[in-house]
Amino acid sequence: FFATIAKEINGMQDKAAADSGTPVDRGFHAKAHSVVKGELTVEANIPEALRQGAFRQVATYPTWVRFSNGQGNRQADRKPDVRGMALKILNVPGENLTAGQTSFDLLGINHPVQPARDIKQFIAFVRAASNPLTLPFKLAASVGALEAGRIIKWAAMNLGGRDLIDQYIYAR
Repeated sequence: FFATIAKEINGMQDKAAADSGTPVDRGFHAKAHSVVKGELTVEANIPEALRQGAFRQVATYPTWVRFSNGQGNRQADRKPDVRGMALKILNVPGENLTAGQTSFDLLGINHPVQPARDIKQFIAFVRAASNPLTLPFKLAASVGALEAGRIIKWAAMNLGGRDLIDQYIYAR
């Protein structure tokens, strides 16, 4: 299943590159607003139930923080889009899903929820959004008219060209 999703995202990148005449660096969040180096400190007051992985014990980790837009291509900051923040936490002890790696990535966007209920709806929305004129029709064909209406309403109400500086970032 994940291989199919990855292949489709790669196809979207290729199409976006061909349409724009510029290379697409990433599937999503292509334009970095800034990258900063810092430290993440895990404090002792984390509830026991949440003490997992990098948050298992009191520690301070070197961390890279990347702020970005949501699209897979670079565009003007005032264009409606999701804003993101990614933390790459380094030197995390313990078993990692990727052999030999000691980093942990934590991703967030500037909304507490996103409109897609699952990965299939997310991909359907991204696919349909490649052409705003046909978006409602393509999305409805993929997820049904009611779900398409709900997703489009969410996007219209939540995707604005707001400054990153006044955004809250949420991770799920």
